[in-house]
Amino acid sequence: MQQTAGATHQTMAKIGATARNEMATAFAAFDAIGLAASERLSAIAGVIAATAAKRHAVAPTRLLGAIQDMMRPAIGRTGEPCASSTADARPAQIADGVRVLDTALDRLAQHLTAAGLPGDEAAFVERVFLARLLSAYRPQAIRTTLLAVGRAGARPGYCCGDPVHLAEAEAVPAADVAAAT
Repeated sequence: MQQTAGATHQTMAKIGATARNEMATAFAAFDAIGLAASERLSAIAGVIAATAAKRHAVAPTRLLGAIQDMMRPAIGRTGEPCASSTADARPAQIADGVRVLDTALDRLAQHLTAAGLPGDEAAFVERVFLARLLSAYRPQAIRTTLLAVGRAGARPGYCCGDPVHLAEAEAVPAADVAAAT
């Protein structure tokens, strides 16, 4: 669903300060874990994959495409460089990051449902917060992250909270990345 700036403002106003403050608290807790840039992206990828599996299982690629579309204004800007390694340096801390964000997004989804927000508006609010997590990164890192999420979700036996490794997506030819985004 394409939303205008006015509709975005109205949707965000409906959720109230409580949800915004709750997510700000979760973002602060996530920052406090002290992850390096590549570890942060792995954790963000993990929470996007979990969100897609839990609340967007019917059309997970639509969720990824919508997040990518929200990030398009960032194209050309320079964000945080992200040199990833072949293995996550601190998988326990990455898992903590996924847990913190996933728990916060689950609570947000409950608040939105309790507030009576229609499903498409609730999904939009969730995408805004997921896009905000990615907003500090360069476009290539964002594309790589979303590609890794798509691959993880398509893996047989994927479960919420499973690690999402960015290195696997970085090994994909550039044409596959462009086709996926």
